[in-house]
Amino acid sequence: MVDKNGPAPKHNQKIGACWLWTGYRSTNGYGQINRGDHRIDYAHHVAFEIQNGTIDTNLDVMHECDNRPCVRGTHLVQGTRSKNIGDCVVRGRHFSPYRHRTHCKNGHLFTEEKRPDGEGRICRTCINDRARKYRKGRR
Repeated sequence: MVDKNGPAPKHNQKIGACWLWTGYRSTNGYGQINRGDHRIDYAHHVAFEIQNGTIDTNLDVMHECDNRPCVRGTHLVQGTRSKNIGDCVVRGRHFSPYRHRTHCKNGHLFTEEKRPDGEGRICRTCINDRARKYRKGRR
C-alpha cells in the first residue's frame, strides 16, 4: 500500500523522498486504512504510531513534507492544533469560506486592517457605528 520507489510529487533534500499511500484516499487527500476492528484511521496516523509509538491525543500528527498522502514516519511530527493550522495558513492550504468576501454582512467594504487579535478583517464602518451607539447609551 506504500509506493517507496515510484516518483514522488515532492522531495525535500533535508528529509528525503515521500512514501506515498497507494490505498484509498479521503476527499481531502489523506490516505485511509481500515484497522480491522471497524475503525477507519488516517494512514499517516498509523505510520506515525509504527515509527514513534502512541499518539498524544492532545496533539495533531503533521506532515513536515506538506504532502497529504505521505506516510513516511520521518516526515511526520506531532504539534499543537494551532501550529498545524498556522502551517496550513502559511502554505496556503487553509480553507476559509470568508476569505473572498469584500463586504461585511451590512454591505460595507472591508478595510485591509486586521482585528486587534490579528485574525480576520474588520469593517471600520460597523465598528464606528457600534461605538456611537455605545456612547449614546451611556449619556
